Amino acid sequence: MQVQRSASPAWVRAVAGTCVAWCVFLLLAGANVKTRDGGLSIPDWPTMYYDVVPGMDSIRAMLGPAALRAEFVHRLIAAVMGLLTALLAVSVQLAVPRRGVRILAWSALGLVIVQGVLGGLGVLTMLGNPWPLLHSVTAQVFLCVLVALASALSPWWTAAGGRRLDADALRLMKLSIVTVALLFVQLVLGAAARHGIFAREVHAMFALLVAIAVVRLVLTAGADQPRELTLLRRPAALLGVLFAAQVGLGLWSYLIDAAGRRQHEHALHEIAIVNAHVVVGALILAAAFGLLLRTFRVYGMPTDERVRDEVLGGGAGDAAPEARAAAVHA
Repeated sequence: MQVQRSASPAWVRAVAGTCVAWCVFLLLAGANVKTRDGGLSIPDWPTMYYDVVPGMDSIRAMLGPAALRAEFVHRLIAAVMGLLTALLAVSVQLAVPRRGVRILAWSALGLVIVQGVLGGLGVLTMLGNPWPLLHSVTAQVFLCVLVALASALSPWWTAAGGRRLDADALRLMKLSIVTVALLFVQLVLGAAARHGIFAREVHAMFALLVAIAVVRLVLTAGADQPRELTLLRRPAALLGVLFAAQVGLGLWSYLIDAAGRRQHEHALHEIAIVNAHVVVGALILAAAFGLLLRTFRVYGMPTDERVRDEVLGGGAGDAAPEARAAAVHA
């Protein structure tokens, strides 16, 4: 089948998918460090208590107190993330001939190195700004790069495309761009609030604007697109479910913070709620970014000539081959 011949090798796609999943796991571990106030539990970097490879006695000690354990586990997960990203970059270089995908894979490796250095600078400067904030924001960018890479390696990427532009498609493109931008700003504000740079109320008020954009994007992608175009409708549904969950998590997290208790006074379920709020926020950004990529892949770039001929001129229908249409339905 044409899609299978042009798709990237399955093992490379598996590595990319593993990287995306592990990045989410890393975001959860990083959120747990901040929630438990464990950022300085290990005061040195890149060593851990001045050992490049800690001995068993040091490991047992670092698995003791919750804050120290959170930072130790976070560093281990981050180290595995670096190794997985290096494996992905080498795999793409060896098995994928597309130059743009190779550049993206090596960019991901460079970004994960920068991410580690920013985290290390935060430790060495005793969590002095702006390093913790940059560390948090770069993590979101890294996740989006991995999502883009996994998308470019997927079978649907080489099969989708060729659909005629119309007013609904242009509206979806604009909404997806605006929503991703607003979500990124929202995550920056959330990270700044968690690090004490902004009041949490700034983050909460901006969430109202983000909510309007996300709801409009979900409705536009889910209701205004052709019913058979599940390549866009399914991620829109996922985005809607994630956002609905995030509203509840956000309200609960705000009430936990408003109680004024210190990190060590929080119950386990409260820590889980706050951590989930951070991770689901990152997943919403990734889902919206993935929807943006799919939209532009399905409809192509809206050049002035295409808009004039296909939208304003009411072009001549969908030009996608049957093989591509079958991939879009999958």
